[in-house]
This record gives sequence, structure tokens and C-alpha cells, in this order.
Amino acid sequence: MGRGTTVLEVLLYTIQGWKLRPPGHAMEKLTLNSTLIDTLWRDNQDLVDQFLNNDFLKLQAEGTTENTISSYQYYTVQDYYYLVDYVQYKALRMTTFSESFPTELLSVLAEETASMQGDVDYAWSFRNDTLATTLSVPLDVVDAGRRGVAQLAYSDWLQKNLDLGWFTLHVMAIPCIYGWAKLAEHLDSSNTTRKDTVFYKTWIEPNLDPSYGNALMGADKAGDFLEANRDVYYSADANQTWTSVFRQALQFEISLFNSAIGTSLEDLA
Repeated sequence: MGRGTTVLEVLLYTIQGWKLRPPGHAMEKLTLNSTLIDTLWRDNQDLVDQFLNNDFLKLQAEGTTENTISSYQYYTVQDYYYLVDYVQYKALRMTTFSESFPTELLSVLAEETASMQGDVDYAWSFRNDTLATTLSVPLDVVDAGRRGVAQLAYSDWLQKNLDLGWFTLHVMAIPCIYGWAKLAEHLDSSNTTRKDTVFYKTWIEPNLDPSYGNALMGADKAGDFLEANRDVYYSADANQTWTSVFRQALQFEISLFNSAIGTSLEDLA
């Protein structure tokens, strides 16, 4: 997906089942000294840079709460919808694990079920504590489900690409797990980031904490899984697909962030 892709184009690509396979971006075969996440992050710097420096988070990090709270409220509601959809995505993802090894399948189901329960608990907390209490968003607005185009496109892509398989479906989630930790580090290290705002306390600080939320969703856990299984799933075609879905997920993240610029709770009415 090109640098100038609009949110509408993202949605159209998703509806049409478009798969991003950018020429010239296939990874070289991974070495023993390079993790899959490190390789993807290093070899796709064009989109990584856009992701780390997206306009929405830059505005939130550098602005006062008074000047940024409206768009942050809107974005955080959209993020809540993503959290709910992410649980559904993980449920669908479980159906792609091989049935050839029943006991291993049972073990995976146990781990995934526990992880999903943690995600559900976190989503409820996010709704009741972050949105309703800290950000003062009325729950009737939250529960109305006024999803933006960018959020719909992202969730639709996650949930409707089961044919990509068990491992690749985990690669798709790298930007929203590992990527958010990197975003928080990037913003926290900037000398233009204000540290006295609601945004800093509710977005940057939590994402800097490796124990934040459900531990099974953490970046370290995701990296361990990918490294433990990458050789089993590796092929030249798979390598290209991993690059493609990583890039597409980054673009969806960027689009979701920037779709909130200039918005307010009135856009959810």
C-alpha cells in the first residue's frame, strides 16, 4: 500500500480481498542473529517511520489536554471497538491451528482461551475505567458502536484473512503489540512530549509498562512465540507474505490514528 493511501482506499482494498505484496520488499532469509520482528522492523523503515511519527500521536503528545482531549476521546472510543474486534479475531484465529495433533491443539486452545479471557477483562476495564471515568465519555456513546471507516477496515482485514494461516495471523498483530511499545518509547524520549497530560498518563505511560494489561498480549510473549515457530512455517513465499501483512498492518494503524485528527465526540453521535 502506497504512502498516500486514503482510508477509503484501505477499505476498498479490504472489501476486494486485496493482499499487499510490494515488489522489492521481501525479506532476506532470517539469520540466527536476527529475530523476525527485528527483521521486519529494520527492512520496512519507510512505513515504520510513518508509524512512529504519525500526525495524530504527535499532536496528542505535544499538545495540552485542553486542546487535544476531544480528538483523543474519539480515538479512544475507536480503539475500544478495535479491542472488542481483536478478541473476536483471536477466536477466529484458533480455528486455523492444525487438527493433526489433537493434544497440541488442546494445549493451544487452553492458552488462547486464557489469553482471550484476559483480553475481555481488559476491554471491560478500558470501557469502564479509561473511557467512562478518566476520559468522561458517556457510556451510551461508547455502546452505540459508531465505528469509523478506518476502524472498520482494520478489523475487517484481521477477521477475513483466515486463509493466511495460524502463524501469519500472528505476524499481522506485530504492529498493534510490539509496535505500540515502540511508539510509547519513541514519544517518551522526545523532548517535545508533554508529560502533564491525560494522553501521557493514559496512553504513553501504560504502553511503556511491559506488564500492562494481559501479559499474554505482551510484546515479549509475541516475540517468543514467533521465534519458537518461524522455522516451522518458513518458506520463500511465506517470507514475502509476512512482509506484506506487516506492512499492511502498519498502514492500517497509521490510518486509524490519523482518522481521529480534528474529530470529537460529536462525530460519534
